[in-house]
Amino acid sequence: NMGTIGVIGVLISIVLIIYLGYKGVNLVLNSLLAAVIIIVTNAMPFWDAITNGYIPSMQSFVGSYMLLFILSSIYGNIMKKNGSASAIAEAVFKVVGVKWAAIACIIVTALMAYGGISAFVIVFAIYPIALPLFERANISKNLMPAIFSFGAVTLMQCVPGAPTGVNATAAAALGTNAFAGPVIGTICAIVGLIVASAYVLYQTKKLAAKGEGFVGGTDELQSSAQNLPSLWIAVAPLIAVIVVMVLTKNTLSTMNAVNTAMGVGILLSIVLNFKESKTHIVKDVTEGLEASYGTLITTAALMGLGGIIQMAPAFQSFSTFADSLSNMFSPYVAAALSLNVFTGITATSLGGLTIFANTMISDFITPTVNLSAFHRILAIAAGGLDTLPHCAMVATMMLVCGVNYKGAYKHIFVLSVLIPIGLTALAIILASIGLV
Repeated sequence: NMGTIGVIGVLISIVLIIYLGYKGVNLVLNSLLAAVIIIVTNAMPFWDAITNGYIPSMQSFVGSYMLLFILSSIYGNIMKKNGSASAIAEAVFKVVGVKWAAIACIIVTALMAYGGISAFVIVFAIYPIALPLFERANISKNLMPAIFSFGAVTLMQCVPGAPTGVNATAAAALGTNAFAGPVIGTICAIVGLIVASAYVLYQTKKLAAKGEGFVGGTDELQSSAQNLPSLWIAVAPLIAVIVVMVLTKNTLSTMNAVNTAMGVGILLSIVLNFKESKTHIVKDVTEGLEASYGTLITTAALMGLGGIIQMAPAFQSFSTFADSLSNMFSPYVAAALSLNVFTGITATSLGGLTIFANTMISDFITPTVNLSAFHRILAIAAGGLDTLPHCAMVATMMLVCGVNYKGAYKHIFVLSVLIPIGLTALAIILASIGLV
């Protein structure tokens, strides 16, 4: 029947994005092809779906994130070109040495995320710092997006108190707060970090043994040739970004707080390094600006596809399927499975959790459910299937790092899909034995 064809259409479109992504086809083109398949198989009026589904979701993302992408990209490029990123990398190297460089990247990423910087921004800010680390340690860049998404997203969904949208949404839906499920969250974060670190160290060795070490792109650093700024000058803009965000988070909206912080970071980096870099400041700013366009439009195109998916009649079938799980399993297990239906189809943890919270969360709240534990289980579970290949954040991270699906996605899959699913199972077990 028509409903089944629609569901198959949605699934085919997701498989197509994965397949064409691996073949190196442009993601904007992929998203449009996938949108057409969904529209046709769901018998949706063509231009109505494009103008009321695809375009508004894309517009809304560009409108919300354009300044953020531009400022973050300029910030990252300036930090790279004036040597600040290399100076920070050198300092990290002195402390952790060659062997632990990749693990240090996970921890630095996580600290920035805990400071309130969104995953979309972190990748621009941390990439220039990770670059010389990976170059010196001869680590394949294919591991970068996995490391960044694990530190910025997976760990943040475990850690109590993290300033993430997922944490805030779960708290609003359940009447809990960001620190809900502290014991479960802390145990899951520690286990997750150990497993992810072991995987990264193993892969670093394995790839190097196969001769797959660091391969630079067109923009890589010649850090030894330039006189690097002192560590304090290098790190001051980074500290300023976090401080400004903390100071403005109650007076400005989240997005405006981040934009203000990135603006301050850019100005500080320019001022502190003015003498050395005054000849190429305009060029550095322009390069950063131009580098953000492709990433912004690609990410927005995947958001547009999400808009079509949510408009499609088949989406109701996925909702019905998710709802039916509530009768089959214990509330914690059923909720985690249902939530992953939404995060997997929409390819966003926050979008999936919002739909779940608005439509069916009350079905899972029984007298035996501890709301604090339930909050943490939902936050961790939201990070499972959200990072399938049609995820906008995955696309951003790969574009910024200059890697492709073929080389990088398998690592993202382990660190951002398999590990969160395992941690969700661990969280449910901990909640079932009475830990919160």
